[in-house]
Amino acid sequence: MRESEIQSRILVALCAGFVGRSLFMRINSGKIRNEDRRWIQLAPPGTADILGTIDGRSVAIECKAARGAQRETQKRFQAAFEKAGGVYIISKDPDRVCEDLKNEMKRNETVA
Repeated sequence: MRESEIQSRILVALCAGFVGRSLFMRINSGKIRNEDRRWIQLAPPGTADILGTIDGRSVAIECKAARGAQRETQKRFQAAFEKAGGVYIISKDPDRVCEDLKNEMKRNETVA
């Protein structure tokens, strides 16, 4: 399964798994050229694929294909996001994302 398909399925799973308690959005990072061939800066490189909130807690989900690995810019984003109190996970499986996120949120409650 391609990473873009995994991202779409993860977003659907998150919205269904936390219905009424959450807001999620797909984030594009990096730069693109517009129709005038000018560069447009999107979210900073390394920003997680999905950002959201569950019951008022900030969450970030980096989506990866089966063999995908986290880049250095993504590791720096993760460190900054977690330092600011956010919950960050890497997900490769739309069928497990909600359970993995719940577990990470519980784990972070005991750390805080």
